[in-house]
Amino acid sequence: AGVSTQSTGASAAAGDVGTYVCTYSTLSASFSLEVFEVTVSNKDVKSGSATELTCSVSGISAAFQFGWRDSSNVAVPGVETAPSPVNNVQTSKVSVTPTEDTTVKCTVVSPGALEIAMKTATLNVFEITPPSKTWVKVGDTAVLTCGVTGNTGTPSYVWYKQGVTDAVFTDTNTATTSEFTVSNAQFTNNGTYYCDVAMTVSGFKNDAFSSDPAELVVRELTASFGAEVIIRDSTEPVQLICTYKGDDDVSSVVWNRGENSQIETLAYNEVSKEVVSPYSALIPLL
Repeated sequence: AGVSTQSTGASAAAGDVGTYVCTYSTLSASFSLEVFEVTVSNKDVKSGSATELTCSVSGISAAFQFGWRDSSNVAVPGVETAPSPVNNVQTSKVSVTPTEDTTVKCTVVSPGALEIAMKTATLNVFEITPPSKTWVKVGDTAVLTCGVTGNTGTPSYVWYKQGVTDAVFTDTNTATTSEFTVSNAQFTNNGTYYCDVAMTVSGFKNDAFSSDPAELVVRELTASFGAEVIIRDSTEPVQLICTYKGDDDVSSVVWNRGENSQIETLAYNEVSKEVVSPYSALIPLL
């Protein structure tokens, strides 16, 4: 006849790790208990952007097997798993590109398939409203606006200009919109700008995602008499010069006498990116 006995305790915890011995009369048997923990990363992610999910098993001495499945229970491709634990931790990573709120499940299997555990990563998708193309006159103020919708966390914003490594503005505001203001605009402010948005959820700061870029175009239109002219009589012409600097969205410069009387239209020079339009007129003496 055989005799069996069992010891049942509460849920295993890290403090339960060790070697256990069962004795009966002069006989004894022992086994080792490892307690592992599975963790996954939840993410707030921009719709249509790739993000990396991480699944980790800690408290282990031998390699586990990992698998990832989407909300439809379809295996997720491109899984990268460390071959063995490092400092008793083994990790697996996978890249996903969600377009709506979803979940991805990580399954871990211990050596010999003695234990199976699952954890679910939650992906909350948000949209970034990008800034719009903005035109501003030299010396005026321009405001670029970026925002988020569908977020579950607290957004943070950092503004960049393409071609410049350092940020041009870090917004301490955590509202659903951020404004980047350019005061006393100059031609050096011309360029393409975008904002990076990162969500903080339950104290964890997620990846930063970039908005679509938008141009800031600085324009200037000046008029002068050009070269010095001495008016000798009312029949001598005077040359007026109007100079435009800016972008290709202007096709011509129009001269008017007063407010309503159009005199002449001159074409925009797409090569020099400016209009230097001389106009000769008879200026009557007063």
